[in-house]
Amino acid sequence: LKKGEEAIKLQLIPLDRKLWEIANFKEFLGWRRKAIADEKEFYQQDNISPLLEVMQTRILEWQNIWNKIRPHESLNYLTPEAYYYKWQTSRLPTKDVITLQT
Repeated sequence: LKKGEEAIKLQLIPLDRKLWEIANFKEFLGWRRKAIADEKEFYQQDNISPLLEVMQTRILEWQNIWNKIRPHESLNYLTPEAYYYKWQTSRLPTKDVITLQT
């Protein structure tokens, strides 16, 4: 890392300077929200190991929790798996779709 980047990284701020632009503020917040969740819910829970096989197992376990067990505020407190199922089986609004009520 370049000088100063370690301090930025420790504060869970993205190193991608494009995300620092005001036009990309929502993406900046999304990146930071995910980084904070990863830090608090994975790294600070003693999930780090020097053994590759152990880390691969722990990451797969975390991926399962993240996608199938842990509800997400941004998905109206559904898990990503439940949100995807609901999206596939109903007219669930997304950022790209606006449902007008008449």
